Amino acid sequence: MTEKTLLIFQLFLAIFAIYALLDHTYHILVPFFCLTGMFFVGREEVSFKKISEEVIHQSQKEAIA
Repeated sequence: MTEKTLLIFQLFLAIFAIYALLDHTYHILVPFFCLTGMFFVGREEVSFKKISEEVIHQSQKEAIA
């Protein structure tokens, strides 16, 4: 997934968590799972950046050699 897709998914989870809190028809665990999902998506974004940086550094080393 690209970085923008992950950010949009985090935004969707945040909006749904707020809606679930305001609507009162959902159980309190729904916003909790949304926020937990946002945390894991954020961690995926960090690992995505690390992997892309490693690929860039490898390609630069190959270009030099």
